[in-house]
Amino acid sequence: MKELNSYTLERQIAASCEEVFAAFTNPKLVEKWFWGAAARNTSAMIEARLGGRIHVETDRQDAFEPIWGDRWAVTGFFTLWEAPTKLCFTQRWLAPVFYNNPGMNPLDESILVELTPSLGGTRLRYAHLGIPDAAATPHHKHAVASTLDDLKKLLEGGKA
Repeated sequence: MKELNSYTLERQIAASCEEVFAAFTNPKLVEKWFWGAAARNTSAMIEARLGGRIHVETDRQDAFEPIWGDRWAVTGFFTLWEAPTKLCFTQRWLAPVFYNNPGMNPLDESILVELTPSLGGTRLRYAHLGIPDAAATPHHKHAVASTLDDLKKLLEGGKA
């Protein structure tokens, strides 16, 4: 069996656990940061409950071949829901991550979000688990670090 990879990122955010939790579960907030500042026409569909679906898509970035069409997405289901401090959801890529090209069938990955009150705000711990390609892991980590910076900016009163 192929070894799966993971990474963890942390951010201190000047917002309550409830506000940070909402940024992962409220579609209108998710649309503002999930795909990063360069994303265009992002839309989110979220069933905010244990077992509920999460689907977030955006316009294709021009630097990539159109093998995946004009829209990219991630989709999954909430597997853990402990509002407002913890949630986990599966993540299946409907976008080019190079280990899921047509004909490949990777397992769903998981995203674990843990929120702890800290320093008058919230300590966010974000773990991306089950990445099937070691070479892709640093690229995921770099991209998500940037989107978490956008999330922090959004919640602290800036524009993501």
